[in-house]
Amino acid sequence: MRISITGHTKGIGLAISERLKYGNKIDGISRSTGFDLKLETHRLSAAIESFDSDIFVNNIKINQIDMFNEMIKMWSEIPEKTIVNISSRAAYLPENIPQYNEYAADKAALNDRAHICQLDPNIRCRIINISPGYVGPNDLSHDELADYVLWAIRSPSHLEIGELLVYNRKSNDKFL
Repeated sequence: MRISITGHTKGIGLAISERLKYGNKIDGISRSTGFDLKLETHRLSAAIESFDSDIFVNNIKINQIDMFNEMIKMWSEIPEKTIVNISSRAAYLPENIPQYNEYAADKAALNDRAHICQLDPNIRCRIINISPGYVGPNDLSHDELADYVLWAIRSPSHLEIGELLVYNRKSNDKFL
């Protein structure tokens, strides 16, 4: 399979790239490969199309919903294509935690849009939404999250994964 991953050089994106590279061709999309992830959603989607990717891992913080929408335009009629959104459990945070409001709102909008597309009978590509809690030391590790991404991609292609919430229930951070 050919897999395109945004933000593949560090953190979650790097762990996913490392986990998926065996037996697959990985196309990383980041500043290090000449892309401004904040501004160039149309150029990013054109690059993914030129790679002839089978799977797109949407792992950027800014413009993630725009990137998702671009990919839906291109892949909506192709059942063999898969979009994996790396969202966040922050989408479900109470509104009274101001430091997370914009981030949480962006992730909630992404989740809502993905769920609408998953229910649309005219959209035939597979959509997987994964919403991790806090990823870091003493919480969910990058590698653990990458294992769930691998599991979701390998699950039977006729199964839609509306949302997979993954977090360390023993974490000290009850919000993330």
